[in-house]
Amino acid sequence: MKKVDNKKIVKPDIEKLLQSMELIATSLITTQYITDFTIHDTNFVHQTNAETPFIWIVYHSGTHIYALNDKQEILNFTKILEYYENYSNSEFCLYKYDGNKLFPVFPKVIKSWIENELTK
Repeated sequence: MKKVDNKKIVKPDIEKLLQSMELIATSLITTQYITDFTIHDTNFVHQTNAETPFIWIVYHSGTHIYALNDKQEILNFTKILEYYENYSNSEFCLYKYDGNKLFPVFPKVIKSWIENELTK
């Protein structure tokens, strides 16, 4: 939950987040793999009440979602990112959710952020 003006607490809008993700997923993912989004990603968002920041990788045959409040998840993400950048022929898109807003990010920006996080 986010505090605004030290008085009002604003909860993340789960349905709005999922609608944004659905637009992205349905435009990029091959139909048979859409369950990565419809099952796994939506479960993650609901289980965390859309309060946990995450990185979301979307490619033609699925998605991966990684919580940014868990160092092991961040390490797992670095491995999958390295795979997609160096060994996969698949194009992919990255999105970061900061607990409030979902936005696209470049791999270079995410790598820099991760480097800072892992050295804390």
